[in-house]
Amino acid sequence: MRIEAEQFVINARGDGVKLVDALSESEPDTLKAFLTADLNDADMRTWRSVLAERAADSSSAIEYQDVGEYARSVREIQSLVEADGTQITDPNRVVQETIYNSEDDGQILGQMLEARRTVHYAREYGDAEVDPDIGGTAEPDIRVGRGGNTLYLEEKMVEEDLDNGLKIKDKVIEADGSFNGIAESHNEVVEISAQGDIASDFNPTTSEAETPRESFKTLIQVDNDPNKPEITGLPQSPAGFENPEMTIRVITKDGELVDGGEFTIREVYEEVNNGN
Repeated sequence: MRIEAEQFVINARGDGVKLVDALSESEPDTLKAFLTADLNDADMRTWRSVLAERAADSSSAIEYQDVGEYARSVREIQSLVEADGTQITDPNRVVQETIYNSEDDGQILGQMLEARRTVHYAREYGDAEVDPDIGGTAEPDIRVGRGGNTLYLEEKMVEEDLDNGLKIKDKVIEADGSFNGIAESHNEVVEISAQGDIASDFNPTTSEAETPRESFKTLIQVDNDPNKPEITGLPQSPAGFENPEMTIRVITKDGELVDGGEFTIREVYEEVNNGN
């Protein structure tokens, strides 16, 4: 690994030295994963250089810890691809946005979550496809083969902490349209996670803790109240969404569903409209 580290430092220069030092102090094998991760048809040298540059940039949202987690996910995808019994189609796509949108921290953070969840679903079901070609305008991040019930996922990462319903709303609006043209018999899920912490209470001014689901419902109630300001970008009914049947899941970095973190768009609107 010493040779790989030296070559990386030569290529990335000062940024490479900082990254090697940071990852050397991280979990065991993190630096090795970063230096040796290799996916076919992907420019991994550029991928490494981009991450070193973004992590060293004080104005960037990308942190060294993020890079380490990303590297371990990519290295695990490589291992799964090489193992018998696991099918991951187009695994190189978990690094392509990072390479080609190298200054877009939001895209890079999204790729980090996409890589992490690809590992999870490939382990769970043995069949995952990254950025599947569905046709039309559908652009989900992951397709998971589960026999006759295919799962399509869109992965959204919030920069820093996730602590209010407006941040969920923004990611839901971004994801709407990703499932256009996919048969309704398949499950469509938007997974939202955070670079930082996920609050246990989305509205600490109330007596009871407000979950992501309740916080999203509150936004709908406020938006439908003629005496209160309209919430930008939030439709007043499910008909305003292209995919109102999609399920929203708020998950931790480890993939655990947070309390009150799962709901469908249609059901929360129906609850509000029924006075619940």
